[in-house]
Amino acid sequence: METLVVTGGYFKELFPCQLVDEEEHTLARIRCLKLWNLPDLEKIWNQDLRVDQLLQNLETLQVSYCDSLINLAPSASTFGNLTALHVWNCKALKYLVTSSTARSLVQLSVMSIRECEVVTEIVASSGDEAGNEIIFRKLGSLKLDCLASLTSFCSVNFTFRFPCLTEVIMTNCPKIKTFSLGILSTPRLQKVWLSEEKDKGDWKGDLNITIQQLHI
Repeated sequence: METLVVTGGYFKELFPCQLVDEEEHTLARIRCLKLWNLPDLEKIWNQDLRVDQLLQNLETLQVSYCDSLINLAPSASTFGNLTALHVWNCKALKYLVTSSTARSLVQLSVMSIRECEVVTEIVASSGDEAGNEIIFRKLGSLKLDCLASLTSFCSVNFTFRFPCLTEVIMTNCPKIKTFSLGILSTPRLQKVWLSEEKDKGDWKGDLNITIQQLHI
């Protein structure tokens, strides 16, 4: 099994302890995990189980309409082979990943989050010392849409490097004032697009400055 689609259930946890023990080999084969319309789901797995160690082949994670979901994964989770992360319509989610998890996303090429009304930041601190570096080595596309509470990509003074980032689409994010507080490197980025159609955009030579001067 390479793709697992879970939809329409009313459980609070996707991978309980008993299931993890019984389906260890099955979980290890999953490359694509899609969760849709799970209104009672609060967490995908308990932090004590380290399910992420069984999901090291996971390449695509898509989560939508999970209204009670508090986080995508426990703080120390790693996803070394994840290439695509898509999240939308998760009403209780306040951030996408922790800084610890972000450092593991070395293969991630596409990240999109939309219509998550209480998300305030994309990367939240997991207790790391401010000033530490986070590199999204392969991220080429970042899409942020209809995030009413988003104030920044990260509110902690980390250094962020995006050596491959060429596309940023940011729409309906009225509270965002800056991208990040620390050093920011996006050497290939030349535009922040303000529509999915890419018919409106701006660039001031720097991602932080561009966002600060935009009325999004």
